Amino acid sequence: QQYNNQQQYNNQQQYNNQQKGPEPPRRQPNYTYIEKERIMYRIPAKLYYLDQQNQFQERANVYAMIAHMNTYDYMIVMEEEETKKQLIKQKITANMDTQYLNQMGSIIWTLDSPLSTWSITFYDKTEEEEMKKRWAACLYEAGSQRMFHDLSEYDQRMVVESYQIDQVTGIKEENTGYVASDFMEFEEDDEDYEEEYEEEYGTQKQQEYGQKQKGPKNKLLVDSVRHQRAFVGRGNAIGVFRRDTDDAVFDTMINNLQTPEGITLNPKTMMLHNQEGEILMTHPDQQHAKTAGKIYKLDLNKGKVVEAYQAAPEWTVDRIGVVQKYSEQLNQEVFVGLNNNSVFGIDPRIRSEHKGIGNLASYRYKTNPKFTCFATSMKGELVVGAQDGQIRMYSGTPGLDKLTGNGLNPKTAKTALPGCGDPIRGLDVTANGDWIVATCDTYLLAIPTHNVKDAQKNGFNSRLGQYKPTPRRLQLLPLDRARIGKTIKFTPARFNTGVDGEIWIITSTGDYLISWNFRKVKQNQLCDYAMKRMGDTISAEQFLSVPQHASGADAPILVLLNDDVCLEKRHQVSHNPYKARPTF
Repeated sequence: QQYNNQQQYNNQQQYNNQQKGPEPPRRQPNYTYIEKERIMYRIPAKLYYLDQQNQFQERANVYAMIAHMNTYDYMIVMEEEETKKQLIKQKITANMDTQYLNQMGSIIWTLDSPLSTWSITFYDKTEEEEMKKRWAACLYEAGSQRMFHDLSEYDQRMVVESYQIDQVTGIKEENTGYVASDFMEFEEDDEDYEEEYEEEYGTQKQQEYGQKQKGPKNKLLVDSVRHQRAFVGRGNAIGVFRRDTDDAVFDTMINNLQTPEGITLNPKTMMLHNQEGEILMTHPDQQHAKTAGKIYKLDLNKGKVVEAYQAAPEWTVDRIGVVQKYSEQLNQEVFVGLNNNSVFGIDPRIRSEHKGIGNLASYRYKTNPKFTCFATSMKGELVVGAQDGQIRMYSGTPGLDKLTGNGLNPKTAKTALPGCGDPIRGLDVTANGDWIVATCDTYLLAIPTHNVKDAQKNGFNSRLGQYKPTPRRLQLLPLDRARIGKTIKFTPARFNTGVDGEIWIITSTGDYLISWNFRKVKQNQLCDYAMKRMGDTISAEQFLSVPQHASGADAPILVLLNDDVCLEKRHQVSHNPYKARPTF
């Protein structure tokens, strides 16, 4: 056993040294023609391109190469075997939409200019596995600006496996096939109905909303079950929309938001609070002495900011959110704040100028992890994303009482997932804490939280170590990316809510609304999604909020456009609406 462990260690060290590759020449890289001394890996392969019938056609026999151009800067090169012509030279980034198809022994990726999809297959299984590992390593380093070989062996394997779209190790629900409720499509707009609807509900108000605020565009969205209203942040105003009809209808405006000191307030973040009777907001200027670290309370009955909280002196607050999922509907005063190197609790009831819970300085990380976002489960389990792609899982908000009543939640995470190296732009977690959905610019990660060897343990309450589950990587099919025709940049993805559990994931890119079938994602059917073009850029979206005890499976979707708010519905169809993967 000792020999085997030592042998595995030696093999891993050998790989780590190889992965570093030769030091690139110090002169300025030539991206027009890649010199031989920059090549760190080269193997024979077959090159294919995707045609308009969604099938791969053979292009040439090539040498597939990875070139080291600079620190954290890599390129793929496809050199034709016969002519030695470099057919493809492409910088390795997340925009490539890389996928590994194990069944065909291939790597699939997208070329931006001109927009096209390519694939390579290999002659040797060992060479294929090595190329896939090196390709994933380059993607990780380009995104995170960290060395891949600094990850543990288990985390390296997790990163590589996350690109596999037809094989996922770890926890996987049995594929029970499709049921009728899986076949959902967005409803098409009916022009005749729209005209009747506008006459009935008075579009003049809707137009007035847009005309009053020609400068700023819609930016923030929160939805209230109690008020049956959607609140839309737009510059220093909040638009209020009824959403208890067949569409979202403009109701009124809360204008001229100001801090208690009279400073104009254009909210950076908003959240409902304390039985949805208040909206808490942060100011975008976290450097100004009078606004840094301040959280402002908007009383919805009075329609104005009535109070300001500060967590601690000289303390910034970049994000705020609920301490437990659904707690905005409850009589819960405590909420969570986050900045780039700490996450902490805030309690407005504290009889002090500063409302941070505990000694906040002790919860600050010494090395800045560059936190970006967070989410909580109903049990208060906390997941935090970072700029380098890491996803940390905590038993609860640091400094708050554990649900078990045994002490306080610690500063350190129980589990750290490496991600794929790209910044985490948004997070959501299921109510029971079983799944996380993380948003990166060009893909989503659906991540089970349980130990792959023991489903009774999860990453919030125990260290997963080598038993971390492999994420499911959700990205658009090549034909849909071509249909969009622009760089993909997903908005933060959200689950639907309700007593029947999470069944759908909603996100958008540009003016396209996209809904993934989460039930099928858990069965590793990663292409089961529906799309609808909205005709204007989408700023945010979420499923209509429902009470904890109500069903949310068929909830419509609130969609925030630049100058409008829509309520998008879906309907059940008899046919399978999902597209198939490309074939060879």
